[in-house]
Amino acid sequence: MLCSNMFGDILSDAAAALVGSIGLIPSASFGDAAPLFEPIHGSAPSLAGTDTANPIGSILSATMMLRDAFGLTLEADWVEQSLTRVLSGGYRTPDIAEPKARVVGGSVFTEVLKEEMQLTFEHAERYGWGV
Repeated sequence: MLCSNMFGDILSDAAAALVGSIGLIPSASFGDAAPLFEPIHGSAPSLAGTDTANPIGSILSATMMLRDAFGLTLEADWVEQSLTRVLSGGYRTPDIAEPKARVVGGSVFTEVLKEEMQLTFEHAERYGWGV
């Protein structure tokens, strides 16, 4: 959706209510200069030092950058599919925890994602990737 910054802020905050957390939503701003990719929540300074911030919006912003700015579709898919498997494994940060979830802080969540990505890379042929 193309809109002004103020209207975009209003829409993105409303969209956060639909997906369950502002920490899940990536964004991209395109203009005359280099594009900017960031989660809609910004840096979340109120969560600094608490290890409770949800890294998914940042991770998905990076996949948008890989795909849209650099044309690295395979790499973006690798991250996104690894993220899907981590979520399927029940891992959640506190803001999106549900009953019986494996509630972890943002640092553990990203470590689990890193391990899943490494495992995926080591078994790329299983996923149909010619690495």
